[in-house]
Amino acid sequence: MQQQRLNDTSFYDNKHTLPIASRQEYSYILVFLILLTLAGLRLFMRGVCRHYWSQKTQMQRSPQEKLNAGPSTNPSPPQAREASLPSGDKSMDAALSQLQPPGSSIRATQNSGNSIWRALKHLLRIEDPIPVEAQGISLYALWDGRYPLARPPMEVSEGIGARATSVGLWKVIHLIWLSVPAVTATETGDIVKALCHRLDELYPSTPPTYLIFHIDKLSAPKPLFFPFLRKKAKIGIERAIVDVKAAFVEDIQLLCDLGPEHLVNGWLPNRFRHYDPETQQRGWLVVSPTRALLVDVSSGQVRLLANLLQPYDTDGNRGPGILSERYRELLALVMQWVSNQDSFQAVDQLKNLVESGTKAIDGQVLLNFAVAGIAILIAFLLAPGQTHSDQLIASVGCLAVASLWFWFYARSGRVGFQFIGWLFVLAIIPCFLAWSQLVLLFQAVVKFFSHL
Repeated sequence: MQQQRLNDTSFYDNKHTLPIASRQEYSYILVFLILLTLAGLRLFMRGVCRHYWSQKTQMQRSPQEKLNAGPSTNPSPPQAREASLPSGDKSMDAALSQLQPPGSSIRATQNSGNSIWRALKHLLRIEDPIPVEAQGISLYALWDGRYPLARPPMEVSEGIGARATSVGLWKVIHLIWLSVPAVTATETGDIVKALCHRLDELYPSTPPTYLIFHIDKLSAPKPLFFPFLRKKAKIGIERAIVDVKAAFVEDIQLLCDLGPEHLVNGWLPNRFRHYDPETQQRGWLVVSPTRALLVDVSSGQVRLLANLLQPYDTDGNRGPGILSERYRELLALVMQWVSNQDSFQAVDQLKNLVESGTKAIDGQVLLNFAVAGIAILIAFLLAPGQTHSDQLIASVGCLAVASLWFWFYARSGRVGFQFIGWLFVLAIIPCFLAWSQLVLLFQAVVKFFSHL
């Protein structure tokens, strides 16, 4: 009797072990194929980006080069005139085909290939040159707060809004561009001219003492698979984007009369890289005795700069701007302010390091719980006489996918990965409580796609 029970048990175990092993093999193959696909995509994107960024020696052509570049001297190919001829005249069609240049079909093929390549580069965000867009363009006009100043009208004129405020000892008229949220470099120059023209219309007889141009944000797209690139490639891409933004700022400086050769009261404009604690990124600050430019920083930095400026450093009888003999002290204050902001950057980096370490520890703890859950379910699955093998296999798969997302969370610190991991963990509940309904739903889906 005991020998018979052993034989029955061994037969029962063997009968249930073979399907389990086959399902595990299929799952291993599926995971291997997914990882192989991701590795291939990463190698492809790394090769494309390495080829793209290695050949990029000049990010943006200067305006003078664009003016010097003449129009193309190559004559355009003759246009086809088949529409004006009778459709039945085959001899005329043959003559017209002989009149066409021999390389027209080749050029058409090349143009179609170039258009496809441009569309692919736009989809993968690897355009050449890198497009830069500006957002939040405005102008702050400062007057001495001791003297009265008329308030601007409330209505919007030609996409420009105006409002009156006070910052420290200054009365400020804030002109804001409201028409298009994101514009290119050429459009930014037109907007700057429109803001200055609107200011002249509002106050033709009382020019402001000081002008502050502000661009809230500069954005440049990164490649689509930027998070999957290596650290060295990421550093190269980020440096290229910074170079493109710097070239953009140089063009805007010329439009704001803040060029490197624009002399005002015996002083040339000074340009700094400025850190903004609010956005936790470095922008640009350009100052001169009569005007300033802040790019890629928040509006709070504009107010801080206005507080550094004082009305007693100006003299209305001698024209707008900071007096030449007082500008040296102001420039020293600005340099000290910029250096203090750099210390804030070190503090923010330390905070981010602590936060990333905490997230990494949390992700490792969640990953350990998921792996422990997989081990427990496998132990139940290998137990003799198990009648819920399908539910256990599905639960192990859910925990395996959840552990993968928890690993992503530990690596990157993004809360979205943690949320997806918890969704797969909670998916274990319907695997045990509503398994029959899930099987019917899966069969219905497979049947629906099989009929397509």
